[in-house]
Amino acid sequence: MQFAVFVENPWPPIVPHMREVKGSLVNVLLAASKKDYQFKRNSSDNQTCNSLPDSTPCKDVNETVNSNLD
Repeated sequence: MQFAVFVENPWPPIVPHMREVKGSLVNVLLAASKKDYQFKRNSSDNQTCNSLPDSTPCKDVNETVNSNLD
């Protein structure tokens, strides 16, 4: 008759090294690109708004421009 002998692992468990990717080059470049895109988008909205007659509300124009971008 054979008995199964379970021996525990004598070595400590391997804990994977979790890298901090918040400051990685890719994430920094994406954040800068996002800021640049939002700045350009807001400045183009303001230019569009400034070129309209005073009777046209800017809010409606900005909503139309923003919905076309999405």
